[in-house]
Amino acid sequence: MKLWAQRVLLVCISSVITLGVLVALDRWLGMELNRGGYFMPMQPEQLIKYQTSEFTIEVRLSGQGLRNGEVLTPKPEGVYRILALGDSFTFGWGVEEDQSWPRLVERGLRARGLKVEVINAGVPGIGQYRNRLVCQAYAHRLEVDAFILGLSSDDFLQSLSRRDTKSTVKTMSEFLWPTLMRLPRRTIEPLEPVGESEEPIEANWIWREWVKIALKRQPGLLLNLDSELRSDFVAGRLHPYVVFAAQSHPDLFMDLTRVDYVRGALGRLGEQLGKLKQECTQDRPVMVVFLPPAAIISQDYFDALRQVGYVVDQKLVSSDVSAPLGLVVKGQGFGYVSLVPAFRQDGCLNCFFPYDGHLTVEGNRRGGEIILPQLLQQLDEFLPRE
Repeated sequence: MKLWAQRVLLVCISSVITLGVLVALDRWLGMELNRGGYFMPMQPEQLIKYQTSEFTIEVRLSGQGLRNGEVLTPKPEGVYRILALGDSFTFGWGVEEDQSWPRLVERGLRARGLKVEVINAGVPGIGQYRNRLVCQAYAHRLEVDAFILGLSSDDFLQSLSRRDTKSTVKTMSEFLWPTLMRLPRRTIEPLEPVGESEEPIEANWIWREWVKIALKRQPGLLLNLDSELRSDFVAGRLHPYVVFAAQSHPDLFMDLTRVDYVRGALGRLGEQLGKLKQECTQDRPVMVVFLPPAAIISQDYFDALRQVGYVVDQKLVSSDVSAPLGLVVKGQGFGYVSLVPAFRQDGCLNCFFPYDGHLTVEGNRRGGEIILPQLLQQLDEFLPRE
């Protein structure tokens, strides 16, 4: 071999070795930072007030960046810990923390004499990639024994409609060195207001600012809203994303009736669940809960959805999304429970906020009652008795 070829080969080999070492160092740094509590889902020590035309709640975030009480570390002896992952449906958007389904499931387990903690790690607006980051931030640090993953329709529909606008270099950098790329920003998915105050921070003022900016760019946003909704939207009494989502993707729910769309979305979700298992949950038990939108439960919610801007029809309430989703979930070796069959029996008319779309107090209560026995059945051999 010629001398120049030997040199090129040596450079290539040394480059590959150096790259491998840097990737390994990044993974090690990530594990150490997660164990030390560096990364958190949301800005800690926040008190935020949300006041809409349908609900008023105060959200308090702990020093660990969770909508949950402070979790003791190290874990008390004999306690079994379950980490509840998911988006706003798991977080308990629209209800008080003690009315969210993760807290109700914990209460039901304890009422049966079980030494169990259910830690609510739900984060509004989060997707499956950031769900994995939340899982990694707490699985080891809080000595988690099992997981509940709440899936909403956003998880397997909106992911296909979002375009990846990141450059190839940034995408590759995030793949190779995810810890270094995230290092400047400790929070994974912060809520809107950030600040320190003994009084609750009002979220509505920032919503009003979002609406002002949006209307300058797209004045036609108001044309498809009736007068009452228009007033709430402009005044910050309706989350802007409710309107933004409907106006940008009015067929969002009808996509649930498209076999090709759902098949593609479920394939993508299966990949994401596989990564969650590989990168975080590993061989620990996982229960996946399908938290459906009102659109596929009852036609009684259609009028409100149309007022917001969505296209809906009767095909939705007979669409079969729950069953194929279950096959994807079980293919990863996870447990599965869907709220769809029980909710559809009577239409669950008080289970959703008609315009906001999230589960009400009643929806969380009924959801908790459905989830609890399924969780008990899956975890029976692991749960410690008092």
